[in-house]
Amino acid sequence: MNASIKIVSMALLLAAASHGAAETEAARVGELRDAQTKLSRYAEHTKGAPRHLLLMEERRIEGLIRDLEAGRPVDPTDIDRALERAAQGGL
Repeated sequence: MNASIKIVSMALLLAAASHGAAETEAARVGELRDAQTKLSRYAEHTKGAPRHLLLMEERRIEGLIRDLEAGRPVDPTDIDRALERAAQGGL
């Protein structure tokens, strides 16, 4: 009986950890989508090379979103940098 309780407890802990990770991932995807939208708006009102840079950054963010949604590992530093660049106008 004691071993059964331990197994169930471990399973519950793993499930809670997985759920927490999924919530964090969903939050990060939401942040990235907001940043992508911001960059898209900037790009609509920009011309030339700066516009090209904004669109490239927008594509980088899209790649991060795709990787996260596919369950591929993404370096949190890459996410932070992308969010920081978007907050600065992508440039």
